[in-house]
Amino acid sequence: MRKATPTPVTGIAVGLALLLAGCGDSHPISAPSSSGVVAAPAGSAAAAYVPAKGAFAVVTPDMLPRSYEPSGKCNLDAIDGAPVGSKPLPRDSSVLFAGWAGANDGSAVPTEVTIVLHGAQNFAIRASTGAPRPDVAAANHMPALANSGYAINASMAAVSSGSYGVELHFKAGGKAWRCESKHAVMVN
Repeated sequence: MRKATPTPVTGIAVGLALLLAGCGDSHPISAPSSSGVVAAPAGSAAAAYVPAKGAFAVVTPDMLPRSYEPSGKCNLDAIDGAPVGSKPLPRDSSVLFAGWAGANDGSAVPTEVTIVLHGAQNFAIRASTGAPRPDVAAANHMPALANSGYAINASMAAVSSGSYGVELHFKAGGKAWRCESKHAVMVN
């Protein structure tokens, strides 16, 4: 039997996929589960990450820090396992938001992120991090990002219909960070 050898084109494609996995406008490079996070390997010591449940609420003044550093180390990878913005989000259901976040230098991962929908009125929800994201750590060459993933089943009931920009707020490495995604979502 002949052994398959990778071609230069295959190597370039794999390298490009790894590079894009660490960008703020990327999609997961591995075949993600419906949660958009990678499960811990069987028999590993890592605890299984279970997406939280919650509901978006109107942003209050105490929800977000008044000053923050801009960050490029985050992403909202998928909503209900599909690319962000590819379909409208129904107000009468819960949807699964999944992605990752970390300090700009990759030295620290937040314990939680606040997902903010910016529109005529702003809405937010908090999600715990800790989901395994070895793809993000590898793509960024930052081992500390290995458990930078988050996922939350979020009720959309309180969110008004309309178009929203999406950003993440979090604390990591002793600083408050604000990470704007290049994504927009439509709620109907």
